[in-house]
Amino acid sequence: MNDDEAVQQAKLRWGSEAYVRHEAGAVQNRFWVGIQDGVLFYVKGAGYSWEEAFAMADRDMRRPA
Repeated sequence: MNDDEAVQQAKLRWGSEAYVRHEAGAVQNRFWVGIQDGVLFYVKGAGYSWEEAFAMADRDMRRPA
């Protein structure tokens, strides 16, 4: 999945407030997905790929509150 596909996937899941962030680093890449509310970013999933970040978001949705 590339960055554009990640944005589209997030918008399908969470609507217009969806937000994704990719931090490329020399040692590792980090990917975050979630919701942007003003300046706050509520992370729903994180990982070393877009797929891993969305998988974490899926797991957290099934976890009881």
